[in-house]
Amino acid sequence: MNRTILAVFLASTALLHAEVPFAVPVPYTLVVPTVHNTSSEFALVDQREVSLPGAPALQLVFAELDLSPGAMLVVSSLADGHVQVLDGGEIAKWKDRSAHFNGSALLLELYVPAGGRASYALRQLLRGIDFAGDTICFGVDDRVPSSDNRTMRVVTQSGTSACSGWLGPNNCGFTAGHCSSSYTYTAEFNVPPSTGSGALQHPSPIDQFPIDHDNVQFVNGGTGNDWGVYTLFPNSLGELPYTKFGHFTLGFFNAGLGDSIRITGYGSTADPFKNQVQQTHNGPYMGASGTSITYQADTTGGNSGSVVIHEPTGQAIGIHTHGGCGSGGGANSGTSSLNGGFQAVYFGTCQPSVPVAAFSASATSVVQGSAIQFSDLSTGGPTAWAWDFDGNGSTDSTVKNPTFVYSNVGTFTVSLTVSNALGSDGETKLDHIVVNPVQAAAPPYVQDFQAGLPGGGEWTFTSFGPGAITAGSSGTASPVSGSPSLAMASASASTLSTNQAALHLDLSGVQQATLSFWFKEAADEDNPEDGVFLVAGGNLVLVSAFTGTNTSWTQRTLDLDALAAQHGVPLDANYTVVFQQRDDNVLGTDGILIDDIAVNVQQMLFGTPASLSVAAGGTQSLALDAGSTYRFRLYLLLGTTSGTVPGTPIGGVTLPLNADAYTTFTATSPNSAILSTSLAFLTAAGKGSAAFHLPAGAPASLVGLSVHHAFLVFDLKADQSGTGAVLVASNAFPLNLVP
Repeated sequence: MNRTILAVFLASTALLHAEVPFAVPVPYTLVVPTVHNTSSEFALVDQREVSLPGAPALQLVFAELDLSPGAMLVVSSLADGHVQVLDGGEIAKWKDRSAHFNGSALLLELYVPAGGRASYALRQLLRGIDFAGDTICFGVDDRVPSSDNRTMRVVTQSGTSACSGWLGPNNCGFTAGHCSSSYTYTAEFNVPPSTGSGALQHPSPIDQFPIDHDNVQFVNGGTGNDWGVYTLFPNSLGELPYTKFGHFTLGFFNAGLGDSIRITGYGSTADPFKNQVQQTHNGPYMGASGTSITYQADTTGGNSGSVVIHEPTGQAIGIHTHGGCGSGGGANSGTSSLNGGFQAVYFGTCQPSVPVAAFSASATSVVQGSAIQFSDLSTGGPTAWAWDFDGNGSTDSTVKNPTFVYSNVGTFTVSLTVSNALGSDGETKLDHIVVNPVQAAAPPYVQDFQAGLPGGGEWTFTSFGPGAITAGSSGTASPVSGSPSLAMASASASTLSTNQAALHLDLSGVQQATLSFWFKEAADEDNPEDGVFLVAGGNLVLVSAFTGTNTSWTQRTLDLDALAAQHGVPLDANYTVVFQQRDDNVLGTDGILIDDIAVNVQQMLFGTPASLSVAAGGTQSLALDAGSTYRFRLYLLLGTTSGTVPGTPIGGVTLPLNADAYTTFTATSPNSAILSTSLAFLTAAGKGSAAFHLPAGAPASLVGLSVHHAFLVFDLKADQSGTGAVLVASNAFPLNLVP
């Protein structure tokens, strides 16, 4: 009985034409570490082959692609010689993937300009698979090969299945809504025949166009309400498909009964060479029910999204979405162009008009070195963008939604000019971005994010791609301070992004510095760029990787002294620690939480008491502990009444004292009645002592003054051996003068 009910239900329900699988993901790890071009010329710095024996086609999926300006990765098929050049702009459009290439082997060549650098890592290959067969709509498949480049094969975001699509005006593309919900990804034109086993082959990369996923609008509402609209990025030559190949004109009417209807698309077929290659067939229009239209033109799986052409006028009147024909008749069906939701998007996005420029910024006040994500909000369907982020009149980016790193302090005007075939428009926001200087934090330092993301200047937050860095929560709260925590993830599903939270520290004059923190990840894939990094020579150096399963809160402690020595990073006022995470989904599915960060040190100089009375006078005893590394070396204790930032450069180190008259006095009159034992040799343990003496009855004008002392260690011993060079500067230690 249940089987009978099921059979009746299936017989009365239109058959949804799904996208057809043509590839499978294969884990593949390849890491090319950072390569520097130290020559004076543009050069090939790395070359290697990636292969999967027996694969009919391959696509690269990157875990990382870090290219300095002018660097590029050239990918070539060893089967047919097709080539794609990937630079920073191209990899952003392709969302960290390559184009699809035919054959089982690819050649990867990394080119870097003089003085530049580059690195990359692969995490996956998409391997083409052979055709496994599909049902035929009618008893006899009457479709024939065709070559209308106004239609396209639409590859979904996973890169493993395909639908059909077609071009409209103003850089618009159309497909089925149930294909759009699979994250429509790449549009392919001039599709070549498949292999003898039915495995899909792919056109040259110049005939593959990334689809702007941020602009996909769709409804997957069943027969008569199943449609998707999107726009496309240019190919590597800057061409847009609707200007290169032309486009369909839409007709907003119902056809007459019996009018000839043509379906052109990329359906599956038992003939392996024609499988998901462009074919076409025409048949009679059978009628409409609301915005569902029916016709007797042959279709199969993979035809979803095909254009429904009214042959008497040549106009597109719908989108093919569902099967329904059988050997005894019936009809296939699609969504009419008269669908109200479809029309609203079409007239708002695809109807040509002069664009009107508008944009927004993810932040307008940031710390030096921060990245700001800019979003295009223009209307009228622009096809080209020109951004000026610093108000100097030159174009800094031609990407629709770019990210820009502000390296300099100041106030900056931002401009956007948008254009299409009908004209252009611009928007300028004067003094829109304020960039404040970094204020390195001196230890001891703690941060629990209870007040949100810190704004004191010691942190820089940067996202590459649509990343999200917030003070947020997901699941179990931190066991120490609770929620919120520093949260980093992608801002949208299935979109790769890299987030960096950089902590700037002033470690001058300290020793035994440690960094401790708690962290928790979602149960997602490992990525070679997830972890804690140091900035060494302008490059990021991994010092603690986030690998394995870290779904529970875990504490780590890093020895910053040892890491600094290992990687040649000085313990100075420019010590930067970077927490980095790369993910392709939102917080909860992906992402990381970091909390309760603490930086603790043993200071080289410390003393007691913290204050002295101007009226009563007294002595502050100072203890010097430079460590045994500096045993028997000469030290000189200096002072200032003018603060500690930015300090005074001396012999390659920065003394954390602003030079003034008191500094000159302590330098030229050591071991005085005011500052005793200020010039001496350290002990075998690298220690020493000194004292500041304030006479009773000092002038009342000294009340409220802060005095700071710090010492320098020189490469000079009592036997006069050594170079005399300055080796290290201690921290500054304060003394407050009170009534």
